[in-house]
Amino acid sequence: MITETYRSVASTFISLLSVKNSKFIAVIFPCSSLDNFKIELSQLKKQHPKASHFCHAIAVKENEISFRSSDDGEPSGTAGLPILGQLKSAQLLQVGIVVIRYYGGTKLGASGLIQAYKESARLVIESSDVIVIEQKIRIEIQGEYGVLMGIVSRCAKYKWKAEVKVKIDNTYQMEIITLESEKNKVNEMISKINDISFEIYIFN
Repeated sequence: MITETYRSVASTFISLLSVKNSKFIAVIFPCSSLDNFKIELSQLKKQHPKASHFCHAIAVKENEISFRSSDDGEPSGTAGLPILGQLKSAQLLQVGIVVIRYYGGTKLGASGLIQAYKESARLVIESSDVIVIEQKIRIEIQGEYGVLMGIVSRCAKYKWKAEVKVKIDNTYQMEIITLESEKNKVNEMISKINDISFEIYIFN
């Protein structure tokens, strides 16, 4: 279930961990979708053409919450899952983490890899600017001008953002934007008004 509020990061942050001559560069960034993540990953690969691995994890919410991870050639379960574990532990959403490894010539073994990728993810999360985001709703209402202006007056009472616009076909449309936690209150108010139609959309 997608919650009304969630933790994310404000911008991109980078951390560096060195283990037995291998460099682990961890990058954490806001990520709105799986497609967005692929674009970010592609850019990182261009920036680090000599890196040996680009292990990663992602936690995004589109229609539902999705968790993905990849070992990118490291032994199964030694990279992607430890990174994802740190994402889940920090309760972050709309976030991607890529840990870029430059192999230093010394094998770390399964336990060493798990620890290195886990620590890399932990360090970059710790260094990032974690923020709390509450989802918003946008209500689009169609109706007569006078009716819509009456709704605007009611919205002012609750400090909801409200605006009436003229559409191309010369009909009127009103838009209300507020926090999702106000959804029931908005719905109750406009459901009592005759001669209008409306749709409610959720966004960040």
